[in-house]
Amino acid sequence: MSDLTEDLGRAAHGDRRAFARVYDSTSPCAYRLALCIAHDRELAQRLVVDSYCEAWRTAAENRTSGMSVRAWLMEIVHRRARASLTPDP
Repeated sequence: MSDLTEDLGRAAHGDRRAFARVYDSTSPCAYRLALCIAHDRELAQRLVVDSYCEAWRTAAENRTSGMSVRAWLMEIVHRRARASLTPDP
């Protein structure tokens, strides 16, 4: 089991320090992904914050996703970034 997996498992039980380690390890990649999709630094920053808020709330779901922690987080960022480009109906 990777350190990220262990830390996210701890975060799922409310361990903020463990989640901070996940954030510190993955947020640069998450920001680059958001920026590549959004082409706007401010929007990319908001997308990353929103994505990690979602990850905090749904950390327990990673175990059933079948994805690595990093892939799971990037999927959240990607989904949110793509949605930000879609005009509201």
